[in-house]
Amino acid sequence: MKFISPLIWPGGKAKHFDKIKSFLPGNFDMFIDLFCGGASVGLNVLDQNLCNQVIFNDLHTELISFWQEGIHLIELNYLKTLAYPICHVRAIKIII
Repeated sequence: MKFISPLIWPGGKAKHFDKIKSFLPGNFDMFIDLFCGGASVGLNVLDQNLCNQVIFNDLHTELISFWQEGIHLIELNYLKTLAYPICHVRAIKIII
């Protein structure tokens, strides 16, 4: 198994992913990572296309903020690759 999380988290479940995976059904729609921590389990579920959506949850609000910032950064970098910036697309829709 790959360790694709950028974080090493106390009590992490990364080394147990293969065992956790054996309890999961084939393909399913949503995986809820209740105690995500470094998110190794949820990220590997996505990486291996086991489900369509992962919801990450943790009591540490700073940790959830870290993951939210990462998602926003990925979205921002994607938007920068578009031929027409999203603000131009919105302006075109308003004009039309």
